[in-house]
Amino acid sequence: MGGCYRELAPGDFAVAFERVAEGARAGVDADRTTMVRIASFIAHELASNGSGAFDGLGETALAVGCPLTHEILAGAEARSLARGGRLAEVGMGLHAWFWPMPIRRDAWQSLEDFRWARAYFASQSVATFRRRPTLPRARTHHDPGFISRLLDARWVGKADVVTIAARRPSVPAISLAVATRDRWFQAREVRIALAENPFTPAPLARALTAGGAEA
Repeated sequence: MGGCYRELAPGDFAVAFERVAEGARAGVDADRTTMVRIASFIAHELASNGSGAFDGLGETALAVGCPLTHEILAGAEARSLARGGRLAEVGMGLHAWFWPMPIRRDAWQSLEDFRWARAYFASQSVATFRRRPTLPRARTHHDPGFISRLLDARWVGKADVVTIAARRPSVPAISLAVATRDRWFQAREVRIALAENPFTPAPLARALTAGGAEA
């Protein structure tokens, strides 16, 4: 879909998008599957190019008679209810308790010792120990950059990601952090949580809803 977006003129792309959206709403399995892929593409575009990535295309869709495409791609962004668009601090440093950690080699440390220490802190036994006391609080951390690092940790599970995707209030950047991790976005439960969260960016939430997030 990304290649189609860049190769076709905006009006032609809107027409192609409209056909898929109509099929997805009618329950056509192939179109629902395609709409999930489109939702992933939308998430990556919003993360790369900002909230206005599809504004012009949404207006073009309305002009060429594609109301579903306009409905999905146009519309106001979600706003957090939290003051300043941030959740409360949870009293935790960005680098505490989580892997990957910024382990640096000290001047006195041999290269062999440094490599051993880095491998040890990346091990499953240490990761399991680290997750026990703080992961529930970490899932509500206010910083999207911190959440991105958390989502990339090898020991985070699907239930943790569903909690992050569903949390309210939130900010659009956190929804996009979840949606642009393809290993999590392919999980049906994660897509449903994003689709049902009012703080998910409107184009992404509407694409998931139109295609059936459970597809």
